[in-house]
Amino acid sequence: MSRNTGRDSHVLQPKHAQAASLMAAGSTNKEIATLVSVDESTICRWRDRDDIAREVTRHQAHMAKGLRARLTNAADKAVSCIVSIMEDEEVDPAVRLQAAEAVLNRVLDSTQVLAGSVHLHQHQHQTPAEAKATVREIRAKEST
Repeated sequence: MSRNTGRDSHVLQPKHAQAASLMAAGSTNKEIATLVSVDESTICRWRDRDDIAREVTRHQAHMAKGLRARLTNAADKAVSCIVSIMEDEEVDPAVRLQAAEAVLNRVLDSTQVLAGSVHLHQHQHQTPAEAKATVREIRAKEST
């Protein structure tokens, strides 16, 4: 059951903010409770608070943005490397063909990933209860 406390994430108490950050990072309730010096049952209750859930979502979005930037940079370097192999006439033709296939496979894979991320982005700002309902709906569609 989700509680709307009427609080904004920018006014979270320090322990709540620390717990939200640890939740976003994937820490267990027990780990969070130890680090924040509260009982594990308190962490369970905090997970249901809308203001803390929003802060967790904010942290996750920030982490995802940083990860996307790093992956994009690495992908750019990888594509440049593959393209240089593909275009180097001194490289064995079989290796050049493998490089070309690698590029084509990545393009196809990224097209599928982008289609999936558009679907996920539509549900990014849901409360925990809404997110659970969305997951149930997606699973029901997949099972049919």
